[in-house]
Amino acid sequence: MKKNNFFVQTALLAVVSLILAGCVTDEGIYDPSVSPEQLCTLQIGETISVYQFDGNAVDWYSRLFTFSAVVQIPAGYHEFIMNYGEISRSYSRRANDIHYSYTFEAGKSYVMSTIINSGRVFIQVDIKEE
Repeated sequence: MKKNNFFVQTALLAVVSLILAGCVTDEGIYDPSVSPEQLCTLQIGETISVYQFDGNAVDWYSRLFTFSAVVQIPAGYHEFIMNYGEISRSYSRRANDIHYSYTFEAGKSYVMSTIINSGRVFIQVDIKEE
C-alpha cells in the first residue's frame, strides 16, 4: 500500500510540475546575431497570436496550458501583425490582421496585452515591472 501511495504522489507531483513549468511559452531569441545588450523581452498575452514581425513570418502565441509567450527581440521600432481570439462559455471574440507598432528600449521587459472597449479590440504594450 505504501508503494502505491508513493507512485500516486510522484505521478501527481510530475503532472503539477509540468503544468507549472508550462505557464510561459519561451520562443527564444528572434535574431541570435544581435548582442544581448541590444535585446529586450516581450511577453505576449494569451489572447494574442503574432504571425508577422517586421514583415517576416513568425508564430508567437501561448501554447496549450500556457498563459503567455515570451520572445527576445532587438530594441528599436517594430511592426507586428496579429490575431486576437478569446472564447468563454458565454461569448466568443475574434479580430484578425491587427496592425501594431511600438519602439522598444534595450534591456527592458514589456507585456503585450489586449483591452476591449465598446466591443473593439485594442493592443497595449506596457513596461513590465520586475
